[in-house]
Amino acid sequence: MRYLKFFLLVFVLWNTADSEAQVRIGSCSSANNYDKFYITPYVGAGYAKINREDIGKGKMFSYYGGISGLYNAGGFRIGLGFRYQQYNEKYDFQNVAGTNKYSYLKPYFAFELPLVFDDFYDFGLFLNAGADLPLKRTMTNGGFMADAGLYYNWVLTSSSGLYFALDYGFNSLSMNYNSASKSVMINEMKFSIGYRFWF
Repeated sequence: MRYLKFFLLVFVLWNTADSEAQVRIGSCSSANNYDKFYITPYVGAGYAKINREDIGKGKMFSYYGGISGLYNAGGFRIGLGFRYQQYNEKYDFQNVAGTNKYSYLKPYFAFELPLVFDDFYDFGLFLNAGADLPLKRTMTNGGFMADAGLYYNWVLTSSSGLYFALDYGFNSLSMNYNSASKSVMINEMKFSIGYRFWF
C-alpha cells in the first residue's frame, strides 16, 4: 500500500508539472522573440583524466556548482558563467599511492545554439570558454578551459524549466615542479542539472 501511494504521488506531481507546461502552448513564436534573458543555476559531476608532464597520467572524479546568464540574440544566445569545480585525483606513482585535490574558480564566456525550440522543451548545442583560476597555488597555476556539449531544457512553466547538459571539457594548465614549469592537461566528461528561468 505504501508503494502504491508513492507511485500515485509521483504520477500526480508529474501530471501537475506537465499541465503547467501547457501554459506555453501557442507561445512558441513569441517566446523566441521576447524571452531575452536566461538564468541557470546548476550542479554537476564528472569523470576526468589528467596528464601531468612530471608524473604521467591519472584519473579523477570532479563535482561542481555554478550559474550562467545568457542573452537571446535571435538565433543564438551569448552570455557569461561562473562555477566552482573540484577534482579528486587518485594516482600510483613509483609504487606510491596517493591523492591530490585541485580546486578552481572558472569564469567563462557562454554560447548556446538552440536546435529545437518547442512548447515543451528547448534543445541545442553549447560552448563555454574561459579561465581556470586555482584556489591552491601549490598545486597548479592558472590556465584555459573549454566545454562543448548538448543541453536539454524541459519546460515546466511559461518562464522556467529543468535544465540538463552533457559535455566534454578540456583544461590546459601548468604547474611548477623542480623550479620548472610543467604542463597539465585535464580531459573530462560532465553531466549537469539545473533550473532555468527566462524573462
